[in-house]
Parts: sequence; C-alpha cells; structure tokens
Amino acid sequence: MNEKSEPYKIKKITATVERRGTGAQVQIERLLDIALKFHQGGSLPEAEKIYREILRVDFEHADAWHLLGVVTLQSGYHEVARELIEEAVAINPEEAVYHNNLGNVYRNIGDLERALRCYDRALSLKPGYVEAHYNRATILRDQQRFEEAVQSYRVALRLHPQAVEVMNDLAGTLAQVGDLPAAIKCYQRVLELQPDDPTIHFNLALVLEERGEVDAAMECYQRVLDLAPAHAAASMRLSQLRS
Repeated sequence: MNEKSEPYKIKKITATVERRGTGAQVQIERLLDIALKFHQGGSLPEAEKIYREILRVDFEHADAWHLLGVVTLQSGYHEVARELIEEAVAINPEEAVYHNNLGNVYRNIGDLERALRCYDRALSLKPGYVEAHYNRATILRDQQRFEEAVQSYRVALRLHPQAVEVMNDLAGTLAQVGDLPAAIKCYQRVLELQPDDPTIHFNLALVLEERGEVDAAMECYQRVLDLAPAHAAASMRLSQLRS
C-alpha cells in the first residue's frame, strides 16, 4: 500500500524534552494502560496522543516508541512507522515484538527481504513466537518460495494448533505446491473449527475439483451457496460442473 498523499505531521520530540524523576514511572505506566485500551479499541488518535505524552516525560520509553509506530503503521504512514519502531529497536534491541512489527512495516513498504530479516531476528530472540513464524511464512509465500513457506506455516501450527488463519494459508500453499491431498485435509480441519465460512468451503471445492473429485466439489459449491447465495464464483463453477 502506498503512503497517503497528505504528509504525516510528526511533532518533533527533541533532546530538550522535560525529564522527570523516577516518581513519574507510576504515572507513565497508568498512561500506557489507558493508551493501550484506546489502541485496542480502535481509537488511534487518542492512543497516539498518550504515547506522545509518555515520550515527552520519558524520551527513552521503548514501548511508547514502538506502539506509536504501530499506530502510525495502522494509519497508513509506513515510512514514519519505520522510523518510530527503529527508535524502539535502538533503545531495546532484544525485544522480539519490535522486530516482528518492524518486519510488518517493511512488508507494507514492499521490502520483503528486510521484512524476512526482521522476522528471523524476532525468532532468534523468541523461537516460539507464533506470529513471527506466520509472518515469515507469508513473506516466503509472497516470494513464491512455497516449500519453505509450508515449513514455516507448519511450525506456527505446531505451536498453535487451533490457529485458523495459519491453517487456511497452509492449505492454500500446499495446493500451490501440488500437494492436493494435504491441502484438502487442511481445509477440512479449518472447517471443523469454522463450519459456516463460505470462503473456506469455496477454497476446498476448488482443490477437490482440481483433484478430479467432481461430486465432492459440487457438494462444496452448493454449501457455499447455502451460506452465501450471492456468491457468483461458486454459482458459476457449480453450473459448469453440472453442464
């Protein structure tokens, strides 16, 4: 996604920022809790204001730099987000989540190699980091390194066996490498968890059709239409198989 056309107005936080004693730490933690509630609730401008206030009080608060960067990324200003999260990394280079989200920034910018290095760094710090494994797999898939992507998806799934998004993307990648039986099995596992998702039924139908299991594919397309009667692609595929 491209940068927004309007420049993002960042108020410079300079070295002359007012510094307070350690007694301010309790206030900072309270502010951070409030900001996170705004952030998680989708109130990004309110969260941003509080993150900035924290940085006015404590210029080296790595979490505030990082979370301000995440807000900025979510607002679509990727280059600014990169600078902010890199500031967090400079303050605390051992925090895996900073590297993971910096990877997300680079992915949005389109620099997949740097994104991959960030996810690898996150995993070197926290080998069981499911999100970083998933993000790494997605980059590999985007680079058409499908076999490697499958391996990373499988690691993420071993760590979080109920992760539907991981399972679904693994199924799609297995189909891309031609392992149709494994892809079908994977989609079926997803449907055990989300039986009323028409997109998953449609994806499964495509793989069944590709494998030559026409009757089963038709049943899946019909199931899609039962759940989403306006699904044009499923209607078209079902009509073609019936003709």
